Amino acid sequence: MRAAIAAYDGSERHTEGDAFFIVFRRARDALLAAADIQRGLAEQPWSDAAPVRVRIGIHTGEPRAFEGGD
Repeated sequence: MRAAIAAYDGSERHTEGDAFFIVFRRARDALLAAADIQRGLAEQPWSDAAPVRVRIGIHTGEPRAFEGGD
């Protein structure tokens, strides 16, 4: 996941449990990174006993910096 994030100039801002909070400069880069992550996960040799399901949410909007947080 981090390789795909870096390939599209994403910035990891925070993690919480199994969640990653990433910032991209362009929505297109976020979409391309998400697609690469999904493809990469699908190519892994997972056990047939437990399917791996991944959800990636993409939020777009004007970024705003605020004091005391990222």
